[in-house]
Amino acid sequence: MSVDGVNNNQIWYTFDETTKKTENKEKISASNGMGKDAFLNLLVSQLKNQDPLNPMEDKEFIAQMAQFTTLEQIQELNTSLQKSQLQIKEAIEELNSNYKANQKDIINELSSMNKAIQAYEQKINETSINQQSITEEIKEIKEIIKGYVKESQSKTE
Repeated sequence: MSVDGVNNNQIWYTFDETTKKTENKEKISASNGMGKDAFLNLLVSQLKNQDPLNPMEDKEFIAQMAQFTTLEQIQELNTSLQKSQLQIKEAIEELNSNYKANQKDIINELSSMNKAIQAYEQKINETSINQQSITEEIKEIKEIIKGYVKESQSKTE
């Protein structure tokens, strides 16, 4: 029995449909102990070197293949989860950055509004002062006019 056509870069399923191949499965396999190639080579060697009078039972072969498939799927799931975590982290960082920028904009707008209110209050105070001085000037003018009126009346009598 021979095993042909095993492609180490092929992903059987993915969470991200745009990703069809892994970048480098050997790095992942090397970091996790026995890799896919080593396992398949060991399995093929077992099949080649088995005792012809006492061949490996189907149950053992199926169990080893099931373990291998499970291990491969767990590694792919781990890779997908790492990618998802990275995407979530990047999304959170982008949201945080946008939040900070928006907060700065809000603070700048509030500061501008505060300056405008202060300028308006100053104009109101200046206007009040001007109104008081105008009122005082009008009173003075009335007094002067009253004085002229009295003078005019006394001259005509």
